Amino acid sequence: MLENSKTGKLYVHKRSMLKKWCPGHWGIAFGGIVLFQESYEDSALRELQEEAGVNGNLIPLFEFLHNVPPSIPTWGKVFYARTSENLTL
Repeated sequence: MLENSKTGKLYVHKRSMLKKWCPGHWGIAFGGIVLFQESYEDSALRELQEEAGVNGNLIPLFEFLHNVPPSIPTWGKVFYARTSENLTL
């Protein structure tokens, strides 16, 4: 999750209609797949830079397990960040 430190509002985005998972849905996350031998933290920093153009300090919130049908266990970690930078999407 990324918050605008000036307004206190969270950034949201609408997913492309070309996505296989949740096309056209609104989301509050910048993220992706963790690369081989990459930490959750390094992945989150990389994805935030790639998708929003922001370099930030991450605050870890929680880890989770999500079982996506048909029984594909997916581990993840959620971080929180604040920025006063202008986003480059």
